[in-house]
Amino acid sequence: MASSMINKGMNWWQAILTIFIGNAIVLVPMLLNGHAGAKYGIPFPVLARASFGTKGANIPAMLRAIVACGWFGIQTWIGGASLYNLIRAYNPSLEAIKIEGLFPQPLPVLCFVLFWLLNMFIVYKGVESIRKLLVFKAFFLPVAAAALFCWAVVAAKGLGPILSEPSKFTDSASFFHFFFPALTAVVGFWATLSLNIPDFTRYAKSQKAQIQGQAIGLPPSMTLFAFVGVVVTSATAIIYGQPEWDPVNLASKFDSKLMVAFAMLGIIISTLATNIAANIVSPANDFANLNPQKINFKTGGYITGIIGVLIFPWKLVADPNGYIFTWLIGYSGLLGPIGGIMIVDYFFINKKELIVDELYQHKGRYFFNNGFNIKAVIALLIGILPNIPGFLVITKVINNEVFPNWISDLYNYAWFVGFAMSTLIKNGNIITASDNYVADILIEGETIKAIGKNLNVTADEVIDATGMLVMPGGIDPHVHLDMPFMGTYSSDNYETGTRAALYGGTTTVIDFILQTQGKSLQSALNDWKSRSDNNAVGDYSFHMAVTDFNEDTKKEIKHFIEEEGITSFKTFMAYKGALMIDDRQMIGLMQEVKKHGGLINVHATNGDMIDFLIAKHKAEGKLAPLYHYLSQPEITEAEASGRFADMASYTGCPGYIVHLTCEGALNAVRNATRRNQKVFVETCIQYLILDASLYEQNFEAAKWVMSPPLREKKDQATLWAGINQGLVQVVATDHCPFMWEQKLMGKDDFSKIPNGHPAIENRMELLFSEGVNKGKITLNKFVEVSSTNAAKIFGMFPKKGTIAVGSDADIVLWDANEEHTLSASTHHMNVDYSGYEGWQVKGKVKQVFLRGKLAIDNNECKVGKGFDAAWYASAETIPGPTVERMQEYAKKYQMVIIVPMYEKEQAGVLYNTAAVIDADGTYLGKYRKNHIPHTGGFWEKYFFKPGNLGYPVFQTKYAKVGVYICYDRHFPDGARCLGLNGAEIVYNPSATTVGQSQYLWKLEQPAHAVANGYFMGCINRVGTEKPWNLGKFYGTSYFVNPLGQIIKEASEDNDELLVAEFDLDLIEQIRNKWQFFRDRRPETYGEIVRL
Repeated sequence: MASSMINKGMNWWQAILTIFIGNAIVLVPMLLNGHAGAKYGIPFPVLARASFGTKGANIPAMLRAIVACGWFGIQTWIGGASLYNLIRAYNPSLEAIKIEGLFPQPLPVLCFVLFWLLNMFIVYKGVESIRKLLVFKAFFLPVAAAALFCWAVVAAKGLGPILSEPSKFTDSASFFHFFFPALTAVVGFWATLSLNIPDFTRYAKSQKAQIQGQAIGLPPSMTLFAFVGVVVTSATAIIYGQPEWDPVNLASKFDSKLMVAFAMLGIIISTLATNIAANIVSPANDFANLNPQKINFKTGGYITGIIGVLIFPWKLVADPNGYIFTWLIGYSGLLGPIGGIMIVDYFFINKKELIVDELYQHKGRYFFNNGFNIKAVIALLIGILPNIPGFLVITKVINNEVFPNWISDLYNYAWFVGFAMSTLIKNGNIITASDNYVADILIEGETIKAIGKNLNVTADEVIDATGMLVMPGGIDPHVHLDMPFMGTYSSDNYETGTRAALYGGTTTVIDFILQTQGKSLQSALNDWKSRSDNNAVGDYSFHMAVTDFNEDTKKEIKHFIEEEGITSFKTFMAYKGALMIDDRQMIGLMQEVKKHGGLINVHATNGDMIDFLIAKHKAEGKLAPLYHYLSQPEITEAEASGRFADMASYTGCPGYIVHLTCEGALNAVRNATRRNQKVFVETCIQYLILDASLYEQNFEAAKWVMSPPLREKKDQATLWAGINQGLVQVVATDHCPFMWEQKLMGKDDFSKIPNGHPAIENRMELLFSEGVNKGKITLNKFVEVSSTNAAKIFGMFPKKGTIAVGSDADIVLWDANEEHTLSASTHHMNVDYSGYEGWQVKGKVKQVFLRGKLAIDNNECKVGKGFDAAWYASAETIPGPTVERMQEYAKKYQMVIIVPMYEKEQAGVLYNTAAVIDADGTYLGKYRKNHIPHTGGFWEKYFFKPGNLGYPVFQTKYAKVGVYICYDRHFPDGARCLGLNGAEIVYNPSATTVGQSQYLWKLEQPAHAVANGYFMGCINRVGTEKPWNLGKFYGTSYFVNPLGQIIKEASEDNDELLVAEFDLDLIEQIRNKWQFFRDRRPETYGEIVRL
């Protein structure tokens, strides 16, 4: 190809650059389309079914097949021409090949027919014998290329004359007029392979292997071969007076007959090997796929051969214009859209998740509409249509004046036009802090890639948000998860807390690390990370609370800001003796934080005054929760807020007051802003809608014991006004929940009630219902105080806190009109009461996307702790690679094997499954776990769907086998079904920890064995599982017989092989004695399924 570019006027470096750029471009779709082949082991025609449907896949298959037929014809002509020139080398009187009419001379045609027949003979005999030819080709081509290179350099008297050949293009306009069609031709050259690359990557050992192999094998090697072609072609211009780009014609000009014979024989063998491997096998299979009953591989091969003749390949090869502008560009316009559609479908619609079993089922998931995915077909037509005018002009079917030049010129970019016209969109009604408009949003991976009104694209899948508000995910910058406080821990950990936040539309939270006095900041960070790492469901970050500022702490500030990325440092002006620092330490910390560009957060209440009032009330015997409120009057907060603002003004350090509650404190901030001081203010949802009258209850008031306490109704009005005036920038929660049992620690002394309030899930819905719906704030202000301002203040904007191109795709779909009731019975926070029990709210979160992944879908959580898309990659189809590997072992050892696996049926549809393999290696089927737990540490409903295959029993070589999985064992109903279905042995693979159900381990399963008269193999793992640290798995695997007797048992701690012999005759003996199946009364059990 580089040679033909030289022939058309490029100089050597222009041709090489064009080849390199084209190969680099086509490498992208090759890598993307190759992904599915490496992951699932499927070829191109099967992969195409996911995009086009089981019947529709024939469309891209046929387009590819026709292209391959064309290449077969071209390669066959080259082989025939080589054969003719081999004859001509020994009979110089024969003319060179001339194509002046429709056909060349008779003898070249005869050679073409002979070479064609050789190809068809191999089709008849089968392709296995071609392997040796391919090995020869792999050796011969580099050697031949090196020999040609050396010949060209020697014959042209060095590289200098060769590389000095100038370009024939006199200006940039004429160059680029040829460059872009040539570039498209380079891409078009590989267009077929960019589609059927799964045919080859299916054998790759890993994604890394296929990526590295193609990245190394395509641009560098092809550019190197192109350089050889350029040198040789340029040399022929010097040696023969005109450039010779056709390798067959060049070889025929050698003086030595032996050299000509060697060259021609090499071309013949190389062409034959390439033709069979690349241009016959694939289309033959494609044609056979049309009608497998009537067309086999051989017949498909013959069809390929006939079509290859009918395209008149000698006409294409005779003219570089025809070769580049007609053939390569023309068929790239067909294959570009196919590649684009398949890539979009695989990566964006199916999220790289395919159900391999369904791909092979005629009327399965990929049947679509009578076997066709109409959307994909339409997208293909749209991709091809822009290139048709140019094709008709270039082939002289119509006059070039019929269409405007810019339309017909699109043909020169056919592959790029077609490839780019397949995409995925999502639409929505978008609300940000500054805008309110209807538009479409394109999400790619974890980020937003495009936003526009009525994007002019064809969408294979649309998430329709018509009538919905679409807003950025909320950011709560004030939470306390798994926090040690007042002799206990807050009840929401990183898993339960961030999951509850997602349910409420909050995608990111910022937690506070508490330094222990006398210890370093780094030790506190390590402590918090040990609780947070791999445990959060949503996104999170940290503030650092400094409770002991000294010279050592001072040295850590720079490291935390510059290395750890923690830029905000909290201080307490209360909790004396535990968290509080004095004003001297405060000033020192402010100066150090300012020096390195950080921010100071403050809990601004007067700790000394509060301690005095607590002691006073307790001395007077006033111990009810009411006196918590009375110990923290408004003046304690107003004074501390003003003092903090003054210190911040003196040091020049930016400040942020957390959970501001009252008019007096806000007035102190207002005074600071009048001197142009930067003091940010956060309030919390509870201070906007709850008031101190709740403390007039008895101990029930402990639910609202928090610091600062709730204030008066006048303060609520002040805070709403402060939000609208811009004095209050953020509405957070100070989420710090404690179970009622923990609150009871202070039933006789209010000062011992753990301070904290649960609101992380309710914040946004309450703010919307009480703020937006009641006209207190606008939609834009809602987004500003619930998300955007926090992102800006704490350095996350615009990555988070807005909907914009390049931002994280943290998106909430909101129904502004849906009404619902808040209750502890329905919320997802790990706390057994609600501070808003019975509240009626209007406006509800419907869907939440966390960095592009659907996290909440109509009140169902789709993600779990530390369980992102990377973990889904561990699931695989059944049967699949693991089952196939175990089949080998089963056959080798004549053993029936039960294989528990994480099964992937399709994207987002995953099961806890066990495959059953017989002793001869036959895959018998699978059981899917029916009962899915949802309890501490085992939140399996995020990972698995309940099974849908019932309770199958499998006839193996040795016995009838059934499977129950882990949590299933707690349900006698399914165990009975297995017995009724004929099970003789039931296996229960489990992973259960101490403290969960150990006391049931040796009760339930022996009971199942007795009740149903079968043997059971009860397997439980040993050891621990990092980093989740769910506890110790207690092992104790055992076998139990139909009498309920444990006949073999393993230890709690060690990996062991447990072996036992079963006498299956015992089953009949026991069932004859205990006629449980006979005496059943299923007609009386209707209530079981009604309840």
